[in-house]
Amino acid sequence: MNPALGRGVPRAFAIIGLTAVLTLLNYRGLTVVSWVAICLGVFFLPPFFVMGLIALPKLRAARWLVIDLHNNLNYWDSINTLAGEVKNPGKTLPKALFYVVIFVVVAYLYPLLAGTGAVSLNRGQWTDGYFADITKLLGDAWLMWWVQSAAALSNMGIFVAEMSSDSTDHADPIAEKSKVLHLFLQQIFIDYEIL
Repeated sequence: MNPALGRGVPRAFAIIGLTAVLTLLNYRGLTVVSWVAICLGVFFLPPFFVMGLIALPKLRAARWLVIDLHNNLNYWDSINTLAGEVKNPGKTLPKALFYVVIFVVVAYLYPLLAGTGAVSLNRGQWTDGYFADITKLLGDAWLMWWVQSAAALSNMGIFVAEMSSDSTDHADPIAEKSKVLHLFLQQIFIDYEIL
């Protein structure tokens, strides 16, 4: 994180500004959100591919035996956000999910296997942001900065996807509650002759 944005008023303005921009993307609709996600993916996947290529000569497969493959894959339930926007969802969505599962598994395993196979394993160092440290060990500072930028943009993509999902999930209940509230207020006005 940029030290100038680490705390205080600059941090608050940065968070509010970034949230406002990402909310505006969602306000523009799912088409904009999907194109932003594609563009983010084009930017944040290549540094891990480059990391894997640089790691190839240094790989030691024996190091893979001690990997703890506990990872958090979220947002598979967000497909309901797009189901109403897809032509022929019964045919298109299963095919898309099939390819996405393969793509996500490869996107997770490739850098993990490259990082653990090319660098001596010290489990105590595997904390948030350690992929950036690995890329610095394998490549140079330019690759570390690229991975850190990709991670930040990836988090922004997750934020936008979650916001899209939440807005769709909450739209129907809110609309239903407003109908109930309207009927309730209408009954109060009739019973107490407020109008």
